[in-house]
Amino acid sequence: MKPFRSSIPVRTCQKKYKKYSSYKSYLRLDFRKRCGYCNDIDILCGGSRGFHIDHFRPQDSFSHLENEYGNLVYACPYWNGAKSNDWPSGDENITVLADGSGYLDPCDADFDNHFERYDHGHIHPKTSLGKYMYKKLKLGLRRHQLALAYEQLEMLLKELDSELEKIHHDGDEYIEALKQHRRLTSEFFKYKSMFEETI
Repeated sequence: MKPFRSSIPVRTCQKKYKKYSSYKSYLRLDFRKRCGYCNDIDILCGGSRGFHIDHFRPQDSFSHLENEYGNLVYACPYWNGAKSNDWPSGDENITVLADGSGYLDPCDADFDNHFERYDHGHIHPKTSLGKYMYKKLKLGLRRHQLALAYEQLEMLLKELDSELEKIHHDGDEYIEALKQHRRLTSEFFKYKSMFEETI
């Protein structure tokens, strides 16, 4: 099992804008270029242009929070479309009902306690709230597994590039490293094309 996320996003913007869309660059930084809910990196959806700004408490129900930075989440289009205006309690101060239905703000330190990730990337709910969010947000989509595989391969390639720079450019060690680099590069682009087919 892997931790669901490597770190918890923290909203830091102190500016006030009349349009919530003006916060997008700040959200992108605060959420480390990742969807607040599924943790997929935005580059896999075309970067900032492909990502949405989600209203944690839906703007249709709580219009007074439309431009409140504390209510905004940097989110992938898959998650944002799945949640839409769902808010089981109907009360802006109650995020989760006793039966576990509802949502937890991704900036809440408790968020990660409701999910875990298998080594192959599959997201698994751990609690009743986790199960509700998992189902509503479609966190079981294969694209989340492919996104993690893509990132892992990219990290391996960077590590291998770093190691290649340390090795003398002759001898069996270098030739073996080059073969490994070619194999990983091939795997990387295989996963990349598989991922792009799911978009």
